Amino acid sequence: MKKIISLSSLLFLFISLCTSNEKELQKNYNSIEIKNYLKLNEIFDVDISKGNFKVISEIVQTWVDKTLTAEENRAYSKEKLNNKLSEIWHPIFIINNQENERKTLAQTLVIEKNGNVKLYEKFLVTLSMDTDIKEYPFGSLDLQIGISAFHESIDKMIFIPEYFQIGEEEANNAIKGNWSIIDYYSKNETKKSFLFNKINISHNEFHFKIKHDFTDALQKIFIPLLIVILISLLINFFCRMKYKENYEFNINGQLVLLLTIVALRFSLNEELPKTHYLNLTDLLFLSSFIIPTICLIGSIIIMKMYQNNHQERAEYYENYFAYFTILIAILLLSLSSLISLI
Repeated sequence: MKKIISLSSLLFLFISLCTSNEKELQKNYNSIEIKNYLKLNEIFDVDISKGNFKVISEIVQTWVDKTLTAEENRAYSKEKLNNKLSEIWHPIFIINNQENERKTLAQTLVIEKNGNVKLYEKFLVTLSMDTDIKEYPFGSLDLQIGISAFHESIDKMIFIPEYFQIGEEEANNAIKGNWSIIDYYSKNETKKSFLFNKINISHNEFHFKIKHDFTDALQKIFIPLLIVILISLLINFFCRMKYKENYEFNINGQLVLLLTIVALRFSLNEELPKTHYLNLTDLLFLSSFIIPTICLIGSIIIMKMYQNNHQERAEYYENYFAYFTILIAILLLSLSSLISLI
């Protein structure tokens, strides 16, 4: 008897779970599907220092509303559009990573006679981005535009990333500045509503990966820093302190190179990412600053030896120091590359 009761209880529990799952699926099945078609016309002002960028984009949201069937197609814009949107149900979306209010440049509503509805919007918006790029100016950045339902739960409305396009013919024509697009894709997810914590809302992410053009980094960072390091090592190697005529040239030359590195770093301040760690560019600037500093300090010490008439000791240390600085330069540049990869 007890076995019969326990089996009945298990059977009842199983049927209840199936029924609840069926109801949940039925809710999701009855939810309105909103197909999102997104096109990024222009990507510009990519600022890795401030961590944002701007886009001019077009989005078309389509859904079916059989209550809006008619004998002919209808189109609404401007005042008629606002009046019509106040009369019918339509999806409201927000851009999660926008830094200011998006500026609507154009908007149109099209209702076809079979009840298919298309809501078009062209907008300008500033978006935030993650500037985690240890290998800068190498590596890539993953930028995105995140579109979420404002308050409708997934039981009532689901966003589907139906189409994603960048530019007209080629994606790289859409991005401005010293950047190239290497890949783009879309994702469909759900997330908790911030306004209503207990409900899940539909969320679409449209990602595109970009990389910095190497020629620009070569001209602005690598060549200037390598020239500074090379000049510092050449001054240290050939302008020996055993000759009094070289005192002023050697020390002043190293000081000028140090000030040149500081000036170069400040001139590129708006073009470099601000991170909580040292990226490749930071390490290269640090190495470039350390090398002339070592050469300057070593030259002053050796000069003092010559002035105190320790000729043999000073000449010995000067020969050793010239090769030592070259070895230090190679080690620092190698370590900078290795640390950025960790």
